[in-house]
Amino acid sequence: MKFGILAGGEGSRLKNEGIDVPKPMVMLNGEPLVYRLIKIFERCDAESISVFVNETMTEVIENLKDFKSSVSCPLEIYTGLTPSSFHSFARLVEFMNPSDKFVVTTVDTVFNEKSFRNYIEDFKKASAGIDGIMGTTFYIDDEKPLYIETENRERGIIRLFSNHPGDGRNEISAGVYGLKCSSLPVIQDSVEKGIHKMRNFQAELVKRGLKLKVFNLGDVVDIDHKRDLELARYLTDSSHIPESYKNDSLCQR
Repeated sequence: MKFGILAGGEGSRLKNEGIDVPKPMVMLNGEPLVYRLIKIFERCDAESISVFVNETMTEVIENLKDFKSSVSCPLEIYTGLTPSSFHSFARLVEFMNPSDKFVVTTVDTVFNEKSFRNYIEDFKKASAGIDGIMGTTFYIDDEKPLYIETENRERGIIRLFSNHPGDGRNEISAGVYGLKCSSLPVIQDSVEKGIHKMRNFQAELVKRGLKLKVFNLGDVVDIDHKRDLELARYLTDSSHIPESYKNDSLCQR
């Protein structure tokens, strides 16, 4: 299986809070976010790992080039400028040239490794009728969460992506996208249609009839603020953040 990382974000909100490094190089438990993901993918028997970086982020590019020698599978670094997150995703998938299943995540997405490995094993065993498995979470940490409604709670087939909570389980997208090559025509068509947001692309997948399942990863944190790093540290040991810590006034949005 091939893995990809979207690492183009500069982390302007983190910089405003005193963390003056590009987001991919922000440290979590002593290692940059992008290195952490690469190592996790490597331990998931990655066939290859591709990273897409904003071409202006020379510090990140040089650090990744230096890091390549320590990675056991091919680590490919691609650079460019794109108008949106979805365009970065589409460009990365094109570079990856997948032949079967592939998984892409954003560099600031922090999850528990054990939960992620279970997700990968589930994806590997996915039946022929399943076009992808999307990582989800019940923990709403995002400022603009993308809610997911399923047809059947047991089967977990996605019926709808929505900007608003529904009457179901109220899972949200966790920024982990596992897709089969049956999605490639939809990716290309979405680019041609002018889609700019990942949430609109995901909705397009369902609209086009692709069968996507959910896999709940436990709590997932996006590193957008300095306090998110404190929350994320729990996820290196557990798939859930303690309720008492979530409710701490220092960690509220």
